[in-house]
Amino acid sequence: MSRKYCAIFLFLLMVLLSVPVSAEKAAPLRIARLPIIVQSSFNLSAETVDELETKVDRALHVPLNGVLQKVEYLPEQDCMRALDDVMAELRRTNRKAKLKDAMKPLAERLDADLVVCPVIEHYSQYISMGFHWHGESILYSDVRISLAGYERRKDKPFLERESRFYRNEYSNWGLARVLAGECMDKVIDRTGIYFMVHDSKE
Repeated sequence: MSRKYCAIFLFLLMVLLSVPVSAEKAAPLRIARLPIIVQSSFNLSAETVDELETKVDRALHVPLNGVLQKVEYLPEQDCMRALDDVMAELRRTNRKAKLKDAMKPLAERLDADLVVCPVIEHYSQYISMGFHWHGESILYSDVRISLAGYERRKDKPFLERESRFYRNEYSNWGLARVLAGECMDKVIDRTGIYFMVHDSKE
């Protein structure tokens, strides 16, 4: 029996030694995911921002990444500091430089394969008493969200915007928080950031 086990062991050892170097684990995809940048002067609740952050996080999530290590999420603080530096440099030569202009230089500075920058460009909500709705409360909500970034694999900057406006009798469906969620879903879908993460690691 011992000879049989030795033969099996030697066979397995030969198989393992014959594995080519090319089968080594690929380098993880480096993702620079910036926290949501709020440009609106309206005072958003932390809960609303957290809900929107979660949508972006889910789009970039890789199951079992702690074990598989397919992607590396760069620290948000490092990403924000680098963005501030890049924007400052761009505005020395162009005062009208926008966030979208900073995406490729930011990827180069951070050595990132993917940059994702969600922005709340506008967010407002207020209620007034209506005259044409028999004294009912009228809800006014206006939201605009953008998602900018850069995919190094295709050398492709991207930018998508979505807006929603509601002016009618008070309804939960017309709340700015709900409209913002719809906008974020749309820009995530149109940019295809989920596929940028998953397709690149197949």
